[in-house]
Amino acid sequence: MTSLKESIIPVNILCVDDTKANLIALQAILDQPEYTLFLADSGAEALDILSKEKVAVILLDVQMPDMDGFETAQKMKENEDTKHIPIIFLTAISKDQKFECHGYETGAVDYMRKPFENSILKSKVAIFADIFRQNKRLEDQTTELKLLSDELQRSNTELDQFATVVSHDLKEPLNKSLFFCSELTEPISKLQDSEAATYLQKIEQSMTKMKGLLNDVLTYSRVGTRKKTLEKVDLNEVLTDVLDTLESRIKETKGKVEVDSLPTIEADAFHMKQLFQNLISNA
Repeated sequence: MTSLKESIIPVNILCVDDTKANLIALQAILDQPEYTLFLADSGAEALDILSKEKVAVILLDVQMPDMDGFETAQKMKENEDTKHIPIIFLTAISKDQKFECHGYETGAVDYMRKPFENSILKSKVAIFADIFRQNKRLEDQTTELKLLSDELQRSNTELDQFATVVSHDLKEPLNKSLFFCSELTEPISKLQDSEAATYLQKIEQSMTKMKGLLNDVLTYSRVGTRKKTLEKVDLNEVLTDVLDTLESRIKETKGKVEVDSLPTIEADAFHMKQLFQNLISNA
């Protein structure tokens, strides 16, 4: 159902007639708040207006000097931007049917002879104005759906990338925990109490990190298209955390990581962790 607000959205109507009195008469007939009238006294002026304004319907006089209504309509139909605008011819020339046929051949949707019933003209204009509004609403809805579709696609791509990264990251705490569990499988008599405590502490830290990553996934999935908020991030702390996560892999590969002092920057802390973890694990 069309709302009241939508029903009074102004639409542009172009009236073209070389006689000023006729333009004034059309202005009086169509004087309604929902219409914005553009008046042109020649075909050239009408084409100029159409190059700047979108109109719902054109009321076009046939008999005009220099460029008559038929020629003006032909030029409108040759233009990609104006060829679909409905044209209603208004004419006082001979009632010979050949003129009417010629009018329809140039792309007119109607052909009215003067004098005409004002109420009939108003009704026809109202129909085309309503069609224009409906098309405009459809275009707006299509644009909105396109934006939503693009945003959804972007969000899905981002979520897929995030899931890929996190699935990789989740393996590190697990690998680390498995490593220290394997160390504890040795006869407990061969381990010092301090060693066992250290291994258990590292397992606990890995599980805590796993919990944090899972919370990050949950938060991300809830927010979806979240806005990235930047904060002060100490990259030294980020790197320490990443090296702790990758400890077991570094040991297994006999890797060595040398780090100079790093700055504090405005960034997304979570993404900085992903960046360093990917760089180091890939290396």
